[in-house]
Amino acid sequence: MFTGSQVRKRLKDAVLPKTDVIANNADDQALLKRFGLFGSSGIVFYDRQAA
Repeated sequence: MFTGSQVRKRLKDAVLPKTDVIANNADDQALLKRFGLFGSSGIVFYDRQAA
């Protein structure tokens, strides 16, 4: 996903969960709403305080 060497270095300890919301069911819609996303592709970053 992230190929730049500097980016990979900064993200080496990051957790990179992936989800599939293509089915667009109620759970998928709730997840998109929770993160303020409107499509099936998105990236959300959090700091150590999950803020």
